[in-house]
Parts: sequence; structure tokens; C-alpha cells
Amino acid sequence: MKLKKKCFIGLGGAGRNALVYFIEKEKNAEFMLFDAECTTKDDKILDYEGKYSEQIVNIEKLDAITNQFSKDKSYVLLASLSYSEFRKKASTALVKHIALYFYKNNYDFKIVLTTPLIFEYNAVQHLKINKIKLEIESLGETIIVNLDEYLKKYGDYDLVHFTKFHYIAWKNVINKI
Repeated sequence: MKLKKKCFIGLGGAGRNALVYFIEKEKNAEFMLFDAECTTKDDKILDYEGKYSEQIVNIEKLDAITNQFSKDKSYVLLASLSYSEFRKKASTALVKHIALYFYKNNYDFKIVLTTPLIFEYNAVQHLKINKIKLEIESLGETIIVNLDEYLKKYGDYDLVHFTKFHYIAWKNVINKI
């Protein structure tokens, strides 16, 4: 059986930042980035221009991106699990849409999600976030990166360093297989 080529997909801002560590560590893979906003000049991912494809998407028209996937690849979706009353979070909307598409069409995929830090949400938001988490977990194998637990284990990093936890969690799960 031929091994499928890995394709890591960064979704939204968290996925954009997490993709950097995957590009650095996974040499024989493809990298894609989908976001509702374009990369800004201070994004670290710009150091890897040419190693990933980037597409700005309309959150209201996500079906337009599904023609870019093929079943001869194994996908890993990188995103954050968040909720905002004021705007749709690109990361959450994208991971839900793409995971549902992959699930319905029998694609080979995994999801790596970071949870919000405890100070970022209240009890009402926690219920909404948990509902979204359960919905995403029902679609495929999901690796949850609890940022509060990783902070306790690895030290008090600033937000920029949190993105490497996607890679640490993914690698820990893969090495257990």
C-alpha cells in the first residue's frame, strides 16, 4: 500500500501560526493556509514564503475551497477552538466546514485544535465552545490541545509560543501509534 503524502492545513490565525512549526519540522509534506484575512507583514509565516499556498476565503462561501483536496493525501487540520459573539471565527468556521466535507467524502484526516485559555471565556462561552468541540470531535479523530495544561507543563510562554503546541500534541499522538 502506497503511503499518502501528508498535507497540513492551517485554518485562521491560530492555524497560520501553527503552520510555521510544521513547515520547520515536516520536510516531505505539503502546506496550505486558509484564512478570512490576509497575512500581515509581521506574521512569522512570511519567513517560509513559497513553501505553502495561501488562500483568503469568504466565510459565507466555503464550498468554493473543497475542489482543492484529493483523496491521495492525508490531511491534518490545524485550528483553534474559539467563539466570538461579534464575528465568526475563521478558524472554527473553516475546521467545521472542511472536516464535515472530509467526513462525508471519506477522506483521510485528523484535526488538531487548541482550546481557549481559561481567562478568555466565561461560563456561557464555555458551554458554546464545548458544544462546538463536541461537534468537531464527532467528525473525525481530534487531538485537543488544552493550552492551560500545556502552560503548566511547559512554562509560561507568551501567545506567540502557544502555536508550537499544535505540533507537540500532534507528534505525541503520532508517536504513540
